[in-house]
Amino acid sequence: MQIRTTCVITGCGTKPVRHVFTHDNEPTHTSIPICGIDHKMNIGTACAAHLSRHDVPVLMVARNSDSLENIRNGLIDLGCNADLISYCAADATTDTGAIEIIKALDGRPFSWIQSLGLGAGTYDLPDENPYLPVEKISPKLLEVELGIVVATHCLLTHFLPHLREQVKKDLPAKIVFITSMSGVRGYRFGSAHVAAKHALTGFVRGIHAELIDMGITPFEVRPGGIDTGFYDPESVRKVMDVLAKQDNMWSGFPPTFAPPLKVAEAVYRALFIDGCPIEQEVRAPHQN
Repeated sequence: MQIRTTCVITGCGTKPVRHVFTHDNEPTHTSIPICGIDHKMNIGTACAAHLSRHDVPVLMVARNSDSLENIRNGLIDLGCNADLISYCAADATTDTGAIEIIKALDGRPFSWIQSLGLGAGTYDLPDENPYLPVEKISPKLLEVELGIVVATHCLLTHFLPHLREQVKKDLPAKIVFITSMSGVRGYRFGSAHVAAKHALTGFVRGIHAELIDMGITPFEVRPGGIDTGFYDPESVRKVMDVLAKQDNMWSGFPPTFAPPLKVAEAVYRALFIDGCPIEQEVRAPHQN
């Protein structure tokens, strides 16, 4: 049996439920209670839930300590093991934040799940909608979208010396990069998001051989439409309807989404199931 190293999860968060999507008459989000109100887990939080339920210690990372404490309490309310859930409030896009994460690990061996989203929470989208005609995309939006690649590189350079030491001690050293199906396809109104995800997928592919040479195993998990609350605003739902009708994104069906727990299951397979492919796709029902 493999050693259960601590999983550092960069990019844990939730959003209040503002719209309920369904598939086969079941909600497609993964619920978590936050201060008595139902929220939708993002992918990072779903990974923390799924891994801790499988006896894997997790270190959740986000900027705000109050939010992380609320997430931890919500996971405990759902039956997750409190002893396995810790957190570190740090800006994972900076050198200082990376150092804080390493300090929080206190020498424990770790795996890394990189799940930072748009701007790592630093950018307020006009009308909450990143899907825009090309002439309406601001340079700032492109900058914050592409900033996830910069943040990934920053964290990686800080983590590598510690992962190399794990390899020397014959301990597992694995990284799961959460990218996107947008990294391997394009669609209307998605040029900023698609550009950033193509760049992130390219970065992961570009460093793959180097990491393997170091004895570190990299994986890429590409989610499609995942019900994290991102699609809840009416402005985004209208764009999804356009993609469904004009780009045939869902094979002629209305827009459907998958729960973030499906992504968490793929992450678990990457970390703990021998022979798992280095690339996995997690598509929504009917999604092209």
